[in-house]
Amino acid sequence: MAMEKSQKRTDEDELLRKMEARIQNGNREEEWNELKAFQEAISGSFLMAKVGLDGHILAVNKLFCEAIGFDEAELVGKAIHTLNSPLVPLEQALNLWEEISSGNVWRGEISKSKKDQSLLWVRATVVPLIRNGEIIQFVGIYLDITKSKRVESDLELFLSMLNQSNDAIQVADIDGRLQYVNQRSVDNLGYERDELIGKYVWEFEKIFDGLEDWVKHFNEVKANPNGMLQDGYNKRRDGSIFPVEVNVKYIVIQDKGYIIAILRDISERQQAQLQLMKNQQLLNEAQRVARISSFEYHSRTNKLEYSENTWRILGLQEDAPILLDKLKENIHPDDLVDLLSDWNNVLENGGLLDKEFRFYDAKDHLNYMRAILRSYVREESTGSRVIGTLQNITSDVITRNQLEKRTRELEQRNAELDQFAQIVSHDLKSPLRAIHNLSDWIEEGLPDLTDENQRNLGLLKKRVERMENLINGILHYSSAGKSKNPSVHFRAMPLLVDLAETIQTSYPAVEVHIGAVPELYCDQTAFEQVIGNLMSNAVKHNSNADPKVEVLYQEESNAHLFTVKDNGPGIDPEYHEKIFKMFQTLLPRDTMENTGVGLAIVKKICDELNWGLTLESEPGLGAEFRVSIPFEPVN
Repeated sequence: MAMEKSQKRTDEDELLRKMEARIQNGNREEEWNELKAFQEAISGSFLMAKVGLDGHILAVNKLFCEAIGFDEAELVGKAIHTLNSPLVPLEQALNLWEEISSGNVWRGEISKSKKDQSLLWVRATVVPLIRNGEIIQFVGIYLDITKSKRVESDLELFLSMLNQSNDAIQVADIDGRLQYVNQRSVDNLGYERDELIGKYVWEFEKIFDGLEDWVKHFNEVKANPNGMLQDGYNKRRDGSIFPVEVNVKYIVIQDKGYIIAILRDISERQQAQLQLMKNQQLLNEAQRVARISSFEYHSRTNKLEYSENTWRILGLQEDAPILLDKLKENIHPDDLVDLLSDWNNVLENGGLLDKEFRFYDAKDHLNYMRAILRSYVREESTGSRVIGTLQNITSDVITRNQLEKRTRELEQRNAELDQFAQIVSHDLKSPLRAIHNLSDWIEEGLPDLTDENQRNLGLLKKRVERMENLINGILHYSSAGKSKNPSVHFRAMPLLVDLAETIQTSYPAVEVHIGAVPELYCDQTAFEQVIGNLMSNAVKHNSNADPKVEVLYQEESNAHLFTVKDNGPGIDPEYHEKIFKMFQTLLPRDTMENTGVGLAIVKKICDELNWGLTLESEPGLGAEFRVSIPFEPVN
């Protein structure tokens, strides 16, 4: 068939050349009629039109009228260029007219608009008719190529679609030579298209060793009319190898057999599968360590599927089938009714179930289990589907019970310690007050005491006061942070101003500066204790002639940051941890009266509330205490 079409095309071209020569050399009017008869009798395929020097049609043959859809009467006198379709570029139309007006023959493909506005594609030869050395008219000889152009357009579209495919497409003959490859094949293998055409398949497909393997594969595919799906490994030009999934089918083109293969690069799929296998292994190991199993239940079939470690989790005989009805016998009687009620509820209505229950293993040992499952209610015909996990929490429950017991014991002991502290402080304060009163009576009753006795009596009073302050410090420390108050909104600025005024009442010389502070939402009592103690500490230990204390605020990404800064003597870094411990002071108490409890209370409160507390200080450079209060969600 292809050879017949090729021969016909050759015959038509030869006829066109003969007609073109006769037209150009013709000198008589009869030449036109002779040519028409010649064309209609021999070819039956040519359309002809005679056009005057002004470009208007003088005559057309029957085939032209049939092809264009107009009657001869409608065409004669019509400008030939008005039949050109909108697809004809102006440059092409001007070039055609310029060529034939110069006495040259114009050849090319051009599209016309038919009467019904559809396209008529023609292969045209336009010949100027010369008489006595002058052009008198033009003859157009056209071959209708509309069908072949449509096929060509469809083929271009098809090939474009193949080149846009995400899969590589290859066609090979029985000898294993590639006859066609699309763009994805070029991209995947790293060769140019011309390099791949004619290449043997086994040069890049590693599952074939040579022609013998290929022919065997060719015949196998030929014997399977529905095609075959197989895996392979392609080798790129750079030597790297990648896995492919290949869909192959035997096709026949012009009585010759070929194999068409559609290849998909499955590198990512294999990597995903390997990762999935790795994740499954990790999951299995995690389930083993955590003593968790997974399961799936279908209510319509009453089928229970479970992971391989479920026997060990339940303590049952391995490989024995696990049935729901059988499991009921192992559930503690006191837990069975509630568990079944909740189970039936989620089966009917869907939702989540998180339940703990007691379970007897194969040796009648009592275990504690936790089942977490979600039920999906579908149509009545398909029933419900339940997926979930089962965890043996026996050790967790034992530990939890021990912790609860230990917590109760600690709470009881703390209560006893608080009561002991209250009793001891009361019993200690009574004799201290008596000693203080006795010292006052001695001083009043013996006005003629010597200077040394007066000094000793003064030291006695100071020691009594120090002892009372230490007792009060113990009480304050023991109660600090225990009574957790709910977070509230409050204006921090008035509170800080009150603290500053209280400090300046006892230390008039100190200068206190408070920066802009927003409204806060936290434990107000704890805030007042922490900042108040830090401000008081900054004043008490400030030996500067012009003591200054600053309270600064900065908002962080997730917290309020308060800084209490002073211009005092500073603290050596080696003592930064020591100062937060009970009764620890850096100066002798005879030099400065101090219990060493204030910063310990600050530390304890911050620890209880998870507030950050840091210190930055160097000798001679003052100190900066920073308190970070995390943002809390507002209820």
